[in-house]
Amino acid sequence: MTATHSAQRIGLFALHQTTVLLGILLFPLALATHRVGLSLPMGGAVERVRRAYADATNAGDSDAADR
Repeated sequence: MTATHSAQRIGLFALHQTTVLLGILLFPLALATHRVGLSLPMGGAVERVRRAYADATNAGDSDAADR
């Protein structure tokens, strides 16, 4: 695993954790907006970041298997 790949994985992990934290912190606002018929798109953002992190970690696993 290269240093660049490790930095990318760390960055994606931090971004994933940040989006989860934002989702938790914005939950009361999401409930309030849902009552008036609006919604916040946090689920899609978390899913995109989760998928990017999973892809990065799976790519890293295959790199290690090649050695």
